[in-house]
Amino acid sequence: MPLLVQVKSGETWRSKTLQMPGENLRSISDNKPGKPQVYMLLCSEDDGCSKLLRSKHGFDIADKRVRYITSDDFEIVKVLRSGESHDLEIVTPSGQQSMLRFTHVIHA
Repeated sequence: MPLLVQVKSGETWRSKTLQMPGENLRSISDNKPGKPQVYMLLCSEDDGCSKLLRSKHGFDIADKRVRYITSDDFEIVKVLRSGESHDLEIVTPSGQQSMLRFTHVIHA
């Protein structure tokens, strides 16, 4: 079961990406002033759950093709099982607030 990432636009949730089991980790930056965070998305290879992880004492650097992430460790923010969702409010690099929803979907 993949991990679906959606972004809220007005009152509507729009699909942003789909993380398939076993794919490389994906990341999302939260650029809140004074509290930047890096989140990693993991969809387990055995398809049992998805995890939202937060970097401990890390940072990221991105250019057009590559993103570099360094961290002392990652803490688990949420473990999602079949059909479960978790919402997260972030600030984009351009300074806009955005609401994201992560769902371990039942059917792709």
